[in-house]
Amino acid sequence: MYTEITPKNTIAYISSTKSPLVEKELIRCDATVLRIESISTNLDDWTVIPDAFIFDELCLDNWKQEWNKVKQIAVLQDIPCLLISTQKKEEEELLCLLKKGLCGYVFHAQLSMLVPLCISAMVHGKKIKEEQLKVNELNRVLSTSYLVIDAKNTLLDDIKKTLDKFADNEEHMLPKHVKELSKKIDLKIKSEYHYQLFKVHFEEVHPLFYKKLLKVNNKLTDHNLKLLAFLKMGFNNTEISFLLNISISSVKKSIQRLKPKLLLSPKDSIREFVFAL
Repeated sequence: MYTEITPKNTIAYISSTKSPLVEKELIRCDATVLRIESISTNLDDWTVIPDAFIFDELCLDNWKQEWNKVKQIAVLQDIPCLLISTQKKEEEELLCLLKKGLCGYVFHAQLSMLVPLCISAMVHGKKIKEEQLKVNELNRVLSTSYLVIDAKNTLLDDIKKTLDKFADNEEHMLPKHVKELSKKIDLKIKSEYHYQLFKVHFEEVHPLFYKKLLKVNNKLTDHNLKLLAFLKMGFNNTEISFLLNISISSVKKSIQRLKPKLLLSPKDSIREFVFAL
């Protein structure tokens, strides 16, 4: 595991071998340095999320492959990445790397420039992590709100069914009043349908998410959108099955059926798709 005590900031230095000169410069950044030989795509290995990544082209066989691994992990993909380059990049290649998310690079021959670049990247990375924490907290509030509203409506539905039984009983003294009460509860459930309330709160946390989805396919159903919203919030299949009160296999089938609707191939990751929106 990539575990360190992090009193201030953390830099992940991606290098297959030690580089005393680079590590000496990184110490000047007043940060904890994690030297990692290869990026793990297993989230359980990341007990600490770095504030910045640095890829050493001289000490890696394929730094772009390691960089792509970072981009595939939702909690890491927005963390600033820097490159220590062995040679000057062509303008076209540099522009391409910057468009893909590289924050900057320095030459091995100019390591003195690494410190200010790292400090800038770490400040930016810290802000990104703080925003992620806020979103995670809001997602927890959303899920709690959904469960509370769902429980309330389940209770109302149970009461309504009981009242319906009384109303159907001819010997009951007040069938008319019971029916009226049952009707009011029914209207209440429909007027405050919990998903619609959840949807309003969800859009406050993730604005334009539904609009972007409907732009891909304007025929997505409420059930489709609800499932995609739970995926966006980072819930796993087990959690989604609990929230939707369906089996895990049904969740998996629903996800697979959604892929063609979103113009995704069977091998594409629907979670990566929604995280990118």
